Parts: sequence; C-alpha cells; structure tokens
Amino acid sequence: MAERMITYLEIHLYFTLPPCLLLYLVHRPLLQPRDTFRFLLLAFIATAATIPWDSYLIRSGVWGYPEGVVWGTLFDIPVEEISFFVIQTYITTQLYALLNKPVFHPSHLPPLPTRGVLGGTLLLLLSLLGGALVYLGGPATYTGLIFVWACPVLSLLWYVSGPHALRLPLLPALGPVVIPTLYLWAVDTYALRQGTWEIGDGTKFGVQLWRGLEFEEALFFFVSNALLTMGSIAFSHAFALVDVLALVRREERWDAPSNPIRAPCSTVYLLYRALTLPAGDYPSATISDLKDAAQTLEKHSKSFHIASSAFGERCRLLLLSYYAFCRVTDNLVDEADDTTQALESVQMIDRFLKMCYLEAAERSTDGGPDGSVEDINQALINGNGHATNGNGHAINGNGCLPQDKEQFEPMLASRDSGYADCLISTTPLDADKVDVDHFITTIRPHLRPAFNLFRLLAPLLPPQPVLDLLCGYAFDALEFPPCVARTDASPWLTVKPESYSKLTEKQEQPIRTEQDLILYCRRVAGSVGVACTYLMHAASSPSPGSVQPPPEEVIQKASDMGVALQLVNIARDLVDDASLGRSYVPSAWATAGTDGETDPEGILADPKGAVERFRPRLLKLAFRFYQGAVPALAQLPEETRLGARAAVACYMAMGVLMRTGWFERKGRWTTAVKMAVLGLVLYVPTWGRGHKLQKTRVGQLSIN
Repeated sequence: MAERMITYLEIHLYFTLPPCLLLYLVHRPLLQPRDTFRFLLLAFIATAATIPWDSYLIRSGVWGYPEGVVWGTLFDIPVEEISFFVIQTYITTQLYALLNKPVFHPSHLPPLPTRGVLGGTLLLLLSLLGGALVYLGGPATYTGLIFVWACPVLSLLWYVSGPHALRLPLLPALGPVVIPTLYLWAVDTYALRQGTWEIGDGTKFGVQLWRGLEFEEALFFFVSNALLTMGSIAFSHAFALVDVLALVRREERWDAPSNPIRAPCSTVYLLYRALTLPAGDYPSATISDLKDAAQTLEKHSKSFHIASSAFGERCRLLLLSYYAFCRVTDNLVDEADDTTQALESVQMIDRFLKMCYLEAAERSTDGGPDGSVEDINQALINGNGHATNGNGHAINGNGCLPQDKEQFEPMLASRDSGYADCLISTTPLDADKVDVDHFITTIRPHLRPAFNLFRLLAPLLPPQPVLDLLCGYAFDALEFPPCVARTDASPWLTVKPESYSKLTEKQEQPIRTEQDLILYCRRVAGSVGVACTYLMHAASSPSPGSVQPPPEEVIQKASDMGVALQLVNIARDLVDDASLGRSYVPSAWATAGTDGETDPEGILADPKGAVERFRPRLLKLAFRFYQGAVPALAQLPEETRLGARAAVACYMAMGVLMRTGWFERKGRWTTAVKMAVLGLVLYVPTWGRGHKLQKTRVGQLSIN
C-alpha cells in the first residue's frame, strides 16, 4: 500500500504556522503599531508582486504539484502557496522586529546623505543577467526568473537604505535573512522529498545543496528573505529619519502618527519624503549627537539601556536625548576640580536653560491649546507670575532659578541654606541677544551633543523639572566640595564672598532629617521622572499640536518613583559615596549618643556595619515610595508603559537583591540578572504592575 502523500496544508500546520505562533507569543509584549504596520504593508506588496510571477512559473512548468495535495487554486496558484507569501512575510518581519529591539536606529543613520550606488548598480546588472537567462531558456530559466523578479526591487531598496544596512550590527541585519532561510530550506527539503511539490526538469541546473534541496529553491528562499529584510530595514531607516526630523524641524510637521495603521496613506507619504530627502535638509549634526547620546547611555546606565528596548522608537529617542543631557551635566558638576568650578558649571547650565526657553518661546507663534506645554513655558518666561511643580519647587518668571533669597525655597526642609545668593546671575537675559548656537560653541566639545539635544527637547518640556534637577546639582556642589575653591573664577560665576565662605565652611552634615533626604531625591531624581513623563506624553501624541501635559496625579507619582529609584541608588553606593566624601544618610538616623556615625568618615570606619544599619532603612523607604507610585504606571500612554515598568523593575529588583545579601557592591548586578528581570516584566503578567516585591529565600524574587 502506497504511503499517503503529505498535503500543502499539512506543511503549514506542521512546519510554518508553529514558528508564527512562537514569534507572536514572544513578540506580543514588545509589539508596537509600527511593527504591525510594517508587516501589513510588506505582506500586501509581497503578495501583489509575487502572484503574477508565481502564476507564470506554474503555467510554464517551472514548478508544479500533484493532484490531491492542495485545497484549491487562484490564478493557477495553490491557495496554500498564496498563504505562504503572508506566512513567510510574518516570520521574517517579526524576527526582524525582535532582533532590532535593542538597536537604536537613529544612531546608526549614515552621518551624511549617501546612496548605495555600487550595490544598486550590481543588482541591476543581475536583473539584466536574469533577463538574458530567461531569454536563452533551458536549465537557467528558474534562476533567471528569480533574478528578474527580485533584483530590481533589491536594487532600489539598496540604493535608498543600503548605507544604513551596512551600519547595523550583524545579528539584527543578517539574522532575519539567515535564520528563516535555513529553516525554510529544511521545510522545502522535506516537502520535495515527500513530493508535495516538484521542480521542472528542463528549467533547473540539477544541482542540489544536499539531497532533495535544489539550488534554485535554496536561491529563492535566500533572495525572498533578503527582500523582506531589506524592506524592513528601509522602514526602520525611514522612520528613524522621520523621528529625527520631527525633533529638528517641528514647524515642518514631520511627526508620524502614533498609530500608522490608522493613517496608512499619510504615513507612506511621510516615509517617502524621508527617503528622498534633499541632501541640504539632511540632519547630519543631530544624527551625530544622537550617536554620542546612545554611547553615553550604553556606558553609564545598563539598566535603562536594556529597558529602553521596550519603548516605542520615538519615545526612546526623546528619553535617550534627555538622559544624555542629565548624565553629561551631572558629570560636569560631580567631576569638577573644586567648588568654584562646580558652581561655574551650575551657573553655565542655568544660563543655557534660560536661553533655550527664551528661544522656544520666540519660535512658538500660536502658543498651542490652553494649558499646553507651550503656554506653560510662555507664562514662565514672560514673567506672568511664579509657578510651582506640585512639590512646592518655586520657579521665577524668567524661567530660571530664583534670584532673591526670599523667593528661593530652602534646599533642604530643615533650614534655609541660602543657596540663591551663590547660584544665580542677577543679570536678566535680553531676548534680542539670545544666541544658543554661539553659546554652545563656547562650551567644551564633549558637552555639545547633549546640549544640542536638550535644546531640541525644550519645546516639549516645562522648565520646572529641569530647574529642580539643577537645584540638586547646586546642593552637591556646595555641600560636598571636592577641594578648596579657586580664586580665578570665570565670568559665569557671580558669588557673594560672604555667602560663599559661609557655605563652604559648614561643618555639620548637610542632610539632617529624612525629610531632607526625600527632598534631595525629588530634586535629583523625582525631577527626572517628571520630565520623562512629559516626554512620554509628547511621544504618544497623535499630532504635534495636540500635546497635553500629563495629569497632576501622574506627575506627582512620577516624582515619587524617582525618589524610590534614587534611594535604591543611595543604598547601593553607600560606601562608594563615603569614599568620595559624601553621605546622604540623615544624621537623625545615627544611634543616640554616637557622633559622626552617618558622616563619610563614620561609614568608612565600619563599612560593613554601616551597610547593615542604614541600607535596610533606605530600602524600606524606597519600597514605600515605590508601592505608592507603581500603580500610576498604568496611566502612562500605552506605548510607554512596558518600557517604564521594565526600567523601574530593573532598579527595584536590585533593591530586592540587596535585601537578600547577594548584592554587596554594584558590580554584582550583572547584565544577565537584568535580562532576567526584563523577561519577567514581559512575560509574567503581574510582574512590575503594582504587586509587591518581597524577599523570600536567598536569590528568589516573588510577588504578592
């Protein structure tokens, strides 16, 4: 009795649909509207372009199938074959999307507007060769038809996006070609051996890669996956350019719809405009700045670098740009040679912020809808009264830190530190003399990329959170001076001698109470959380004119979450900070009758004891703020929730490990553990969504 022949439908059920299901389950948490749009458009193009070609192949006898193995036909093509066009597109594009999640495409854009002329020309020559082979007929017919079908499209794709493809890491660029090709080679081998379909004898070379796999079939799967991958790269290339241009040229309305599926025609036209952008309009400088920002993130924050893969592409661009500014300015103050240089840096940043917001106000012609970010900036900059950010952080009408001590909220809750006398220039800026371009040329070259990027973010951010961050810098500069001050102060510094000497000669510990500690954390980290919340809402707005500020409750919870993360950082770096002459442990936490226990010298005298006494208390406080703030993550825009949960979970799981005793120094916090936490956030529904992190047995993380 003859063995039953396997049908084409069974090939799908057993071999091609299971990978689709697996990719769907793996990719679903990370799926963005752009991923779905790319698949749908490429599937439509692939099906429309392949049906006439495949129909010709069957009618010409290039390949065929026996009776009884297909369910039905359309244009002489088996219905299962048409389904395969969609299935293969899904496999390749979803694998591409997964492998490219860690890739920040704007930083891989070519620095200059270049075209893939050489590669495009070679592929066109292959098209001509294919036409000649088809004309001659015989064993080269199938190979020629593959070249004629694929090479003209590949030539065009390589011409517009080849230089971008060459700049990508190998796995994201080649993985979507190689992995599906190898798998489909195995499936095709099985189907050919089973006789589900066959290649015509007169149109093939008769060469097999291995028993059952014809050379032409292997070439087809390789070329078709290369087509789909290059099409996906072209999408990434175009979207990256659109996102950069939307940041650089807001007045030209480059913003892509937050969900391109709802506006497919306008999205395709926008991508076309980006890929055909004139050389004179190419944003080379901003691309270079973004590359520098991406390197800064990867070097200084492994947690956010890993978690950033879960954000949408535009949101990731905005957050990465802001992170670069925060990191560079923090280093600028922290790594100063002395207090005078640190104060110079603070005042230089303050002057830059004034100029950015004045420039943003000048460029805002319509002000936006009532209550928009533009209106908030306008009110702050034009002197229409004082504004606060909900935490009582006062800001004056010039969009800068207050100039008078009476206007300045005490840096710490337990006393008036008088920092206003030392920080701020009393000379207001003349709006007619604002020249941010010139100002940026006067600062050190390694600072310029981050400052350029913040200048582009200013229209999307109110000044309050940024200025709160600057207050935190000022606190560190004055309360933890690196060494004795210089006498050759720069023109930026306008310090009153009597105030300066009063501050630098303080002997008492700066942070006295728990309230002091919390306010410090609000300055240096809560402010960053608030700013990121504004940027998340801006990235998710359907159009640039509809950006609305986040709800007040979300802003407050973002500040609380920043406090929680900063407390974890302080707990982690307890001994390291003390070695630098810093202690953020409130003096009120010292044991009764013990002097200097919370000072840097006291911590270094007994590091293990200090960790045992103070780290659990810091973490307890951190988790209290975390528990209160984490439910608000659900109120963030949908495209940003997963990334926010991932970033928060990486930090807070670090706190859990510190509680277990496995974590003594930050070097123990490995990338592998962070990846495991990210996996839990992605695939365990309750992880990081407001459930309580607890300590169980050593090395375990559990959820209530």
